[in-house]
Amino acid sequence: MTPLSSAAISDAPLVAAYAIFLTSYVVFAIGKFPGFKIYRTGAAIIGAVGMVAFRIVRPGEALYFIDFGIIVLLFSMMLIVGNLHLVGFFEWSAEMVLRRLNPAYLLPAVIFTCGFLSAFFVNDIVCLVMVPFVLSITRRMKLVPLPYLLAVATASNIDSVSTMTGNPQNMLIGSFSGIKYRDLVKQFRHYAVDSSLNKNQGVPEGEPMKCDESGTGQ
Repeated sequence: MTPLSSAAISDAPLVAAYAIFLTSYVVFAIGKFPGFKIYRTGAAIIGAVGMVAFRIVRPGEALYFIDFGIIVLLFSMMLIVGNLHLVGFFEWSAEMVLRRLNPAYLLPAVIFTCGFLSAFFVNDIVCLVMVPFVLSITRRMKLVPLPYLLAVATASNIDSVSTMTGNPQNMLIGSFSGIKYRDLVKQFRHYAVDSSLNKNQGVPEGEPMKCDESGTGQ
């Protein structure tokens, strides 16, 4: 057996780091490891353990890579949103916006409501709260739900960039940069406003697509 060179041994952690990162990233992108019941959460845990196991990150240094401030902020936002959901704040606000509109204006209303809420609350929670409600509204109005679900996903993700509490990425930016909340809003609001205007300009005119008896579009 040919002994491994010192260069190959020194490069092994780097190769392992790239392999772990790329494998984890693929699972994050597609949602599941092919052929196994390993989803994004499991992939994140396995990847973190692999980084320590292959000595890419020392066990004593692992805690320094965890931003506990972001975790506490994210957890606090989830608590606030969870309590607002329990008292019916999101349902009430969505009811005020959506129920008073003609079905032809429902799609812009969904875009505005999800975008506005996700700018101040974590966008993932807004999606979890708004999707069941939008499905209920479209079912009662006998509309095809797909365009409205896509509006929830795109509006909540695009408009969440305008504030520090809109998504975890902005929380990290604010934490590491030390930028103030209002300063981050000034820097990012233009991207969110421009994207929102582009979304609303792309809304087709005319009556929305109705569902037939099978639940699909006519």
